[in-house]
Amino acid sequence: MKIEPIISWLNGHEYTGTEFSLAIGYDNLNSYASFNYNIFTEEQSHEETVIVTPEILAWDETLPNGEVIHHDAIPAVTTTIKVVDVYPINLIGGQLNISGEDYIAWDSSVSANEWAYTWAASQLNLVIVPNQVFV
Repeated sequence: MKIEPIISWLNGHEYTGTEFSLAIGYDNLNSYASFNYNIFTEEQSHEETVIVTPEILAWDETLPNGEVIHHDAIPAVTTTIKVVDVYPINLIGGQLNISGEDYIAWDSSVSANEWAYTWAASQLNLVIVPNQVFV
């Protein structure tokens, strides 16, 4: 989930966190749950077009009855791949506990994921970038 940038220090270096993740750590399915959260730097990547050429150009296959089937070469394929230049760095991580009226509101929400992200962001003073799909 994208958030407005925050500055964080890690090992003597300043980083900008722009990615927020949230996962359920525990839920007693009644009145209490805990969420694990992380704030990351943004992944830096680009796309490259590559040609994938099979290692096996042609081969023969012998069936149990002795018949030999010849397989022609598999043609090369052009595709686009994602190349990661800089992997995200986990800047901040922790746990948030939810209970009481907040648990009831989350549990009865039409979009529990959206509610949880919004609640967690408010607890951490983060601002979620608008117009995102909550999954």
